[in-house]
Amino acid sequence: MYRTPLTYQKTSGEVFLGKSLTVPHQAMTVKEIMNRFAKGLPLNDLGKQIYYDDEETVKNETVDETLNPAFDLADYSAIMNNIDYQVRKRKEDYLKQKAVEEAAKRNDEKAKSDDNQHVEPLANGEK
Repeated sequence: MYRTPLTYQKTSGEVFLGKSLTVPHQAMTVKEIMNRFAKGLPLNDLGKQIYYDDEETVKNETVDETLNPAFDLADYSAIMNNIDYQVRKRKEDYLKQKAVEEAAKRNDEKAKSDDNQHVEPLANGEK
């Protein structure tokens, strides 16, 4: 059923009874945003202290630098180069570690086979 002026029935709506999570003085009105934009001021530099819900969580999480409004495409190139370098380095380290482990395994197998082939003669000369 469509709601029209003729079929509209007034309802009380929802009433929020929980604890509000808004923090005073951390928002700008539309007028403030428009004034800052017109003056060429950055919209993210509010001059107000930034509020984090849980500071421990923020410290332990990695920050996505691409979400920063001051992020530039040149920064993206530098980040990608850094990631590529780290991937290559870890891959090289992994391959070196794997080669060392395989060499150690071959040496162990060779030592075991050498021990099995070497039979000491008995003291009275019998085999």
